[in-house]
Amino acid sequence: MISKMTLPEYKHDQLHETIRCQRNWDWDNQVTPEHLAIIDEYVAKPPQQQGQQTFTVVRIHNDMEKISYLHDRLYSPQSQVLAPLVYIWFPHHPETGHIDKQKCSYQLGLHAGIISKLANSLGYATGFCGCGPDVSRWHEVQTKFSLFGEAEYQYPQFILSIGHGKPNTEYNVDQNHDFVHKYYEYNWPIVRDL
Repeated sequence: MISKMTLPEYKHDQLHETIRCQRNWDWDNQVTPEHLAIIDEYVAKPPQQQGQQTFTVVRIHNDMEKISYLHDRLYSPQSQVLAPLVYIWFPHHPETGHIDKQKCSYQLGLHAGIISKLANSLGYATGFCGCGPDVSRWHEVQTKFSLFGEAEYQYPQFILSIGHGKPNTEYNVDQNHDFVHKYYEYNWPIVRDL
């Protein structure tokens, strides 16, 4: 028999915080080394189907210069990635040249959700960003940070980045544009029975 979950066990507020998109960060309140080790453990063990690795993850931690470099190459300014801890997902570069984009996207979605919920349960906010660099700018990022060998640059797709950190609670202002972000009303989907 399944027992009913009580409201405190469910942690409803934590779930809502996980799906909010944080855009301002407190760099004086870093992700602790202990928490970083926990998050990294889950980043290194993503959900897989049939043991296939479909994406690669890069981490930038406590390095404003590198984070700013990435930020400045996005399609448009996205302060979600100006967090003290940023993970970037992009397709794995198999030697065969074949990328299963559908499998990659769904595995990455599960993985990003797990990581975000974990970070939130440790007390950190999350900012999602899918507005990655275009091909030439992503090539610049890959070259600058020596992410891959030259032959693998033919797969430059940036899929997602997520920033984690403590929010700056003094104000809710975008660090790039200096305007106040309002949280939008949730637009929940209708769930229908078949």
